[in-house]
Amino acid sequence: MRAYVKERSRAQGHFWVSRSYSSNYGALLKTDCPGAVDIEKKRFFMPKERERIIHFACNQEDLKLMSSGVELLQIWTMKEAYSKYFQIGLGIHLHNILIHPAGNQSFIGKHRNYHALQIRTLKYEALAIAVAMGLESTYTHIPISEVVVNEAQND
Repeated sequence: MRAYVKERSRAQGHFWVSRSYSSNYGALLKTDCPGAVDIEKKRFFMPKERERIIHFACNQEDLKLMSSGVELLQIWTMKEAYSKYFQIGLGIHLHNILIHPAGNQSFIGKHRNYHALQIRTLKYEALAIAVAMGLESTYTHIPISEVVVNEAQND
């Protein structure tokens, strides 16, 4: 079961929690405003598998982003973080989510049935991570470097 954004109560107010897992990796986002995180371990895709993913998740704007250096897995994580924010997961057609650059690894995600979100993306050697938050968020940037990522030990 995928973890969506969940509101939790605490004595002095509210906070939101979102978590994501991929292989031996995990990410946890805890904020004082709604937000969602997605993490994916990078892997090799056979050409036909890559084409199926592009057909399922991407639109013309995404192809332009990929030609400018944004990786397919980054686009996937941005779209999945966007859909987690609204608690719909893959129930939304990912190719209908539009991703527009906003500078410095920041993007704006939009869908005709939902409001726009700010999205930050980060590439590690073995991972792609995305965090989605509302445009009304008081953050001038999403501190994605504070997302803690550790490889789990296999026993």
